[in-house]
Amino acid sequence: MRLRQQGFTLIEVLVALALSSVLLLGVMRLIPMQQRNILRDYQSACVRESVWQLAYRIGKHLQRAGYCRGVCRIPALQIEQGGSRVLIQWQAPEPGNSIVGEYTQTGYRLHQGALQILKGTKEFTGELWENISDPELMTLTHFSVIKLLREVGPPLLVINLTARQQHSSSSITVRHIVRGENL
Repeated sequence: MRLRQQGFTLIEVLVALALSSVLLLGVMRLIPMQQRNILRDYQSACVRESVWQLAYRIGKHLQRAGYCRGVCRIPALQIEQGGSRVLIQWQAPEPGNSIVGEYTQTGYRLHQGALQILKGTKEFTGELWENISDPELMTLTHFSVIKLLREVGPPLLVINLTARQQHSSSSITVRHIVRGENL
């Protein structure tokens, strides 16, 4: 009894190989495009996270504004230039001690697309401002702090930040609201 052999002919194998090659070339063209999309999404997420971290940092300082033992002898909060420059002052305990020490001042401003901080000043002048935002990652286009007075309770402080990702036209806007408990 003769067994019948089954399998693919040479023509069938060559056709299958040609089709899979074309398919593989198509997929290989999609991989770099997909990698660029993933990288762009990752960079956008990094910018969004950085802007939120800046807003939370400023919010923490704003919540401390006006904290002092007894009656404060200094203005707790100075908002200038439509909210784009802020000077925050409070009295902090000395390290390792519960005794309240000197007043602490922290200033924030938007300068040449970067958010800057200046510590230990009572004015906005000086050259010791340092960037706290990464200019290689993003350009800040707007920064403001607005004080909203309420009939009941402490005032609300609204922090607005807008950043544009480098090499992109999309922008990210963050609005963070804190209560000024000591104001």
